[in-house]
Amino acid sequence: MNIEEKKKRKENFEVWLFTMSDVLEEFIESFLNETNHELDYSSNSLILLEKYIHKNFSVISELNSEDNKFKYDALTRYLGETIRKNIGGIWKLDIENEKSAYYKLPVLIDDIEKPTPICPHKLISACIIRKKEDFLYNILYIKMKKNETA
Repeated sequence: MNIEEKKKRKENFEVWLFTMSDVLEEFIESFLNETNHELDYSSNSLILLEKYIHKNFSVISELNSEDNKFKYDALTRYLGETIRKNIGGIWKLDIENEKSAYYKLPVLIDDIEKPTPICPHKLISACIIRKKEDFLYNILYIKMKKNETA
């Protein structure tokens, strides 16, 4: 990736972060209208989110369709912000390591000294593959328990 493209990606990422609360507000409202359930950034809300994902997406390729672009982005944001609000961390974008599984994707870094990236995009995909209703909840629960003992 050349310097101009990196600059553009960084700018797009900054806009993505800047619009986070507006996009999530709209998603949470549409989720409530569609499901009659309110999302509150709790670990239990991830069970509702996962049911919603399974109801709306049966295969990963559906996430990338033009019709689902907003939903996929909003799901990613909501999952990431729920994780961030419960265990901390900061959003980062890796545009340096082309061999990274998270190259060009927003990730949460939970520890600056010893970063373990959490990639909501990949977790949403894994959720569809695994077809469980507590996969996302368990990811957060394990991270929360790990933080309690640290």
